[in-house]
Amino acid sequence: MTRRDPVQPCVNTMEVENLDDKLRVIEGAGGLCVLPKMPIPGVGWLAYFKDTEGHIFGLMPADSDAR
Repeated sequence: MTRRDPVQPCVNTMEVENLDDKLRVIEGAGGLCVLPKMPIPGVGWLAYFKDTEGHIFGLMPADSDAR
């Protein structure tokens, strides 16, 4: 994806087995959910987080039934 702004961060999204479990782990370690779990219809679920150093990253479990 082309950057819209030169200071736009690079955001990586990783596949996980269970998003709810990872949310608890991240928040327990001091991270923050910045965009709550949302469906990507027919693909899976997606949420974005910020780690303790301010880096944004996404997590997504595959789920063809996501609606």
